[in-house]
Amino acid sequence: QNTSLLVINRCNWKMSTSILDISAHKHGNYHKYYTFHPTTSRMDVIGKYSLFYNLWNMQGQPKIFAILDVGCNEGDLSIEIFQLARLQIPQNVQCILLGVDLDPSLIELANQRHKVGDLADIVDFRTMDFMNEGESSRDINGYMRAYGITGFSFVSLFSITMWIHLNFGDTGLHTFLSNSVKFLLPNVGSLLVEPQPWKCYKNAVKRCRKLGMEKPLHFDDIKPQDMDVYITQYLLGQIPSSLGMKSCQNLGQEKWGRSILLFHLLPNVCDMEVMRPQKILEEDDTIDDENATDGDDTTMCKKRRN
Repeated sequence: QNTSLLVINRCNWKMSTSILDISAHKHGNYHKYYTFHPTTSRMDVIGKYSLFYNLWNMQGQPKIFAILDVGCNEGDLSIEIFQLARLQIPQNVQCILLGVDLDPSLIELANQRHKVGDLADIVDFRTMDFMNEGESSRDINGYMRAYGITGFSFVSLFSITMWIHLNFGDTGLHTFLSNSVKFLLPNVGSLLVEPQPWKCYKNAVKRCRKLGMEKPLHFDDIKPQDMDVYITQYLLGQIPSSLGMKSCQNLGQEKWGRSILLFHLLPNVCDMEVMRPQKILEEDDTIDDENATDGDDTTMCKKRRN
């Protein structure tokens, strides 16, 4: 009898695992994702710069620096980004983090692992269908009201644009990017996007074929192209849009060869030298722009042309 129960439990485990795998190949909500795509792949790029101090400074030194990570998975990368921001921003500034993901089991793990100790009141992970505009607006606006903020200083979209594109097409991707921009701190917020290149689209279709799944709904409708360029052109308004993003920097490529692009509502960000590594100021230090080091390591700066 015990042997029979063991066999049944194993079958149930295999079935549940199979269901998770199928869901992941459709939406990208891979479990144990960071075991095969470690957080260091992105942090090695982002950590080269005094990124969050510089963003906080150019945004007018807000008393609360809020981060929104869309498609946060189990929250490992979200937390490392958040901890880097806390390290770089003066201690008298409150940093808060909201991570959202479609998969409730990933969100449960994120809260169990990371919403603990001194982070319990400043870190939150929530299940959310970000493409459901009514749901996402209600929940995120409620979060912002609770903290008395009008937007997020920093919104991150790590390796999620392809899944939106495949499931919702060009129009859906545009809506997704527009919804991400609308939650930025008005006029000054910054949006990080890590687009998957076109080869990832083709690989996603191959995996579906091997698993006996239907290919993604909108794959045949999507034009093969450089996705970095396509997304950059859309956010900067070179493809008709009115999103308000005015400048972009490429921080570099992570180990899988994906570009990490940083878009700003502020114009002329490169001219402001905000990305140059510099000493992190303590709360009682004074800011001296003349002491900024020479040499900008960013590989691209694009500005919207009027």
